[in-house]
Amino acid sequence: DHVEDVLEQQRAFVADASHQLRNPLSALLLRIELLALELPEDNEEIASVRTEGKRLAQVLDDLLDLALAEHAEAELCLTDIGELARERLAAWAPAAEAKGVLLTGDCPATTGWADPIALSSALDAVIDNAVKFTPEGGRVEVTVSFDGDTAKVVVTDTGPGLTDEELARVGDRFWRSGRHQNVKGSGLGLSITRALLAAGGGSIEYGRHEPRGLRVTVSVPRHAEGAGADERAVRTLRA
Repeated sequence: DHVEDVLEQQRAFVADASHQLRNPLSALLLRIELLALELPEDNEEIASVRTEGKRLAQVLDDLLDLALAEHAEAELCLTDIGELARERLAAWAPAAEAKGVLLTGDCPATTGWADPIALSSALDAVIDNAVKFTPEGGRVEVTVSFDGDTAKVVVTDTGPGLTDEELARVGDRFWRSGRHQNVKGSGLGLSITRALLAAGGGSIEYGRHEPRGLRVTVSVPRHAEGAGADERAVRTLRA
């Protein structure tokens, strides 16, 4: 009980601190933009300050999202995982096309118990990462299937992949591969994804995609009991 209380206090602190810091930071960014109007457009110093300010804002937003994801209860319902995956594919198709990456999917109708908003956010984070790290001419594929009591969405890419050491750490808070420090991000996106999925009994796993690339598997329960769904909701659905 004491450990749970301490963790709850920590989550509350992170959420409150992120929220309180966001307002003065927004005001600071506005003043930077006003200052930029008085300087030449190609001023490197103001461009650097603007970039770092936006990066800090993203970190604060991600910290708040993570605190909320760890605290909020999932609103689970029977969801067509295939349909949801097709929607996310369509949403990311323009970004993939602009980068010259082929984004394809095999997403048959497959039901599972999930929070649709949380699962959509999780798929967005995974597909975004896949497209981001896949070079021009590469391929990202999304496949939906089921295995016993579990519905799965597998996202594979032909990017650089991860080493064994990196696979052991991917998803840790603030962790980023030393090979990709120049790519935008706070290192919290996959931690948020894991928290969102865990709230509904889901999970996320990482592995190698042969001959090269990363394989990410998002899993959710196919039955309400495995997801810990509210029993009244289960009875209502069955009725």
